[in-house]
Amino acid sequence: MRPIFYSVLTALLLAVVAVGAAFMRWRRQSMGRLLGGTLAQTARGPIDCAFAGPDEAPVVLVLHGGLGGWDQGMAIAEDLDLPATFRVIAPSRPGYLQTPLSVGKTTDEAADAMIALLDAQNVATAFVVGLSGGGPTAVAMAARHPHRVRALVMVCAISCHHVQPAITTETLFGRLLFSNAGGWLLDLVSWLALQLFGIAPAFMTRYILHMTELASRRDTRGRVRELRKTPERMRWVGRLLEHSFPISPRQVGLSNDLVQFASLGLQIDARITCPVLVIHGRIDGNVPIAHAEAVISAADRPESLLIDDASHLLWLHPRIDEVRTRLLRFLRLSEMACRVHDLISKRGHQ
Repeated sequence: MRPIFYSVLTALLLAVVAVGAAFMRWRRQSMGRLLGGTLAQTARGPIDCAFAGPDEAPVVLVLHGGLGGWDQGMAIAEDLDLPATFRVIAPSRPGYLQTPLSVGKTTDEAADAMIALLDAQNVATAFVVGLSGGGPTAVAMAARHPHRVRALVMVCAISCHHVQPAITTETLFGRLLFSNAGGWLLDLVSWLALQLFGIAPAFMTRYILHMTELASRRDTRGRVRELRKTPERMRWVGRLLEHSFPISPRQVGLSNDLVQFASLGLQIDARITCPVLVIHGRIDGNVPIAHAEAVISAADRPESLLIDDASHLLWLHPRIDEVRTRLLRFLRLSEMACRVHDLISKRGHQ
C-alpha cells in the first residue's frame, strides 16, 4: 500500500506544481499585457489609457464598466467598429490598472479627471460612451461639462443610486469578488474560470448569464443552446473574461465604485442638454431598467433602444447588430449636427 500511496501523493504534488506554474505564467503574461496602455499626464494626475482610430477624426471617449480598464473599453470600441470612423480614447477609470484612485475618487472628481484627459490630448469636445459601471462618470461629465460633451451614449449603464443585486453577490464567484479576499486568490479564481470556459464554454456562459439576467433557468438554458449555434457570440464571452481578469489590478477601482454608486441620488438631479442615446435590456439583472429610465427623464433630447428580452450582456443578444447600427448612426448624425451648429455659430460671429 505504501508504494501506491507515495505514487499518488507524488502525482498530486506534481499536479499542484504544474497548475501553480501555469497560473503564475498566465498572471505574469496578463500583467505584462496590461502595461501596454499609455500613461497620459493630466492636471489631475496620470491616467492609463489606450488610443485607436484616425488622429483627426472626432473623438469618442469610452468609459469601461466594473472589472474593466482601458483593455475592456477598447475591446468594446473595436467590437462596435468605432475606430474605423472615430478616434477612440479608452481610459482606465480611477483605481483601475495604472490610474491611481487619487485622480478622481468621487464620481464628480472622476468626471473632472476625464475632462483633464481631454485637455491633455488637446481635445475640445468628445462623444462619451458609458458602459455599465462607467455610466455615473459619463452622466457627471455631461452634467458638469455640457460644452465638452457632444453627445452621450449609455449602454446598460448605471446612472443613479445602485447597490449590487443579490443575483450577482450571492453566487460563489460573487461572494469572493465582493469580499475582502486577497488579489492573489481572486486572480487564481479568475484563471480557473478561464480554464473552465475553455473546457466547458456552455456551462460557464450559463453561469455568467445566471449572474446577469432576470430570466428563469429554463430560459437561460435555451438562450445558451441558441448561442452555441453562433460561435462568434460564444467567443465574445471568452473575450469578456480575458478583459476582466486578472482582478487584482482592478480591485481598488471596483471597491471604490461600489461605495460611490451607493452614495448617488435616487434620480439624476441635473439636466442633460446634449443628445442622448440610451441602450438597455429590460431583463438586465445587474443594472435595472430604472437606470435607463432615469437618464431618459433627465435628458432634453433622449433617444432609446430598450430591448425586452436582453440582459446585461447585450452582446449576446440576437439583436446586437441592430444595436451596433443604431449606436454608430446616432454618433454620425450627432457629429453632422455638431458640424452644422459650429458652422452656423462661426458665421454668426463674422
